[in-house]
Amino acid sequence: MGSPGAGGALPPGLTDFRLGLDNLLFRLLNGLSSPLVDQVTTWLGLPLVDWTCAGLLMLWIAVELRRRAVIPIAFALAAVGVSDLIGARLLKPWFHRMRPFDALPPGAVHQAFQTSHLGSLPSLHAANSFALAVVLSRAVPRLAPLLYGVASLIALSRVVGGVHWPSDVVAGALFGSLVGRVASWCGEQVTRRIPTPRP
Repeated sequence: MGSPGAGGALPPGLTDFRLGLDNLLFRLLNGLSSPLVDQVTTWLGLPLVDWTCAGLLMLWIAVELRRRAVIPIAFALAAVGVSDLIGARLLKPWFHRMRPFDALPPGAVHQAFQTSHLGSLPSLHAANSFALAVVLSRAVPRLAPLLYGVASLIALSRVVGGVHWPSDVVAGALFGSLVGRVASWCGEQVTRRIPTPRP
């Protein structure tokens, strides 16, 4: 079993609350762990890997849309920044929820990688990946299955890896999608105000 958290004392005031299916779904998904699965879940949570994947997807969109890619890519990056900032500074401190490895008895969680003890809700990996997916998929709809597939894998890896409850990733995905939708709408308004060049 993985060692809890990233070391250090548990922050005061964390609360242990779970939604109806959290325990059951957590046991099912966390039970999928194996050496190979642990490697994949760890890999999917690394910022370098996440940003490399995001960069490749944005490069693909830049090739597809050429000059028209500037606005959706800019607003996709803004969406990730907003979802991360609000999630980390407002939502996590407000919910102040225990992570599974802090809430459950020792040995009950297979933790694939270390992370902080700080608030579990929402999952920022889920929020940020879905925020990006929403904006980019609206720019190039045919890439939507790939974008949402990658975002879903990143979100699920947080439960399989033992660091989030299922409701954390669902909440993160919904929150990130909302931020992405607002960012996409703002980008579309900016695009409409740019004069179309004459042939």
